[in-house]
Amino acid sequence: IFDPMGDSFKSKGGPGKVLFDAVSKGATKGSAAILERGVEVNAAAADGTTALHLAAAAGFRESCRVLLQNGADRGQKNAAGATAIDAAKGGGHDQLAAFIDGWTPAALGENTRATDPEL
Repeated sequence: IFDPMGDSFKSKGGPGKVLFDAVSKGATKGSAAILERGVEVNAAAADGTTALHLAAAAGFRESCRVLLQNGADRGQKNAAGATAIDAAKGGGHDQLAAFIDGWTPAALGENTRATDPEL
């Protein structure tokens, strides 16, 4: 079972923890600012969970978009073998899972809205 708020996620130290904290609060602007300062978008907790896993599980669309725009790896797996797509589905966010699954760097502006009208 994917537990985005588990101890291994919260105990991640270093710059990545600041990103995890912002994402866990749905702070999209804060997450973007942290990433602009050079924090690794694919930094992982001890169990392999990334900020994208967390945002996807929580259903934070805008946070997922910001992370993906900054190079988040949608295929990165945690120790349980789950991707962010799996995390979104596990959280009951099927539309978000489809958005993440279909993401490409070209999925900005009009293309994003065409595939996910809620963005």
